[in-house]
Amino acid sequence: MRKVSISASIEMDIAAQLAAEAQRRGESLSQVVNRILQAHLNEKAQKPRSGRLATVGPEDQSQN
Repeated sequence: MRKVSISASIEMDIAAQLAAEAQRRGESLSQVVNRILQAHLNEKAQKPRSGRLATVGPEDQSQN
């Protein structure tokens, strides 16, 4: 899998929590951040979109 480097500005307490989690798991900080981002994206993809869905037929459209 191709990888890309990114820079992010995050609060120090969050960075410390991530570093502690990485050390606890015996993984790199990049692996932990990657796993968290992937879980977030998967969760977001599974949630239904909010809002209403309306079906408009030809008879519902204005001819003006």
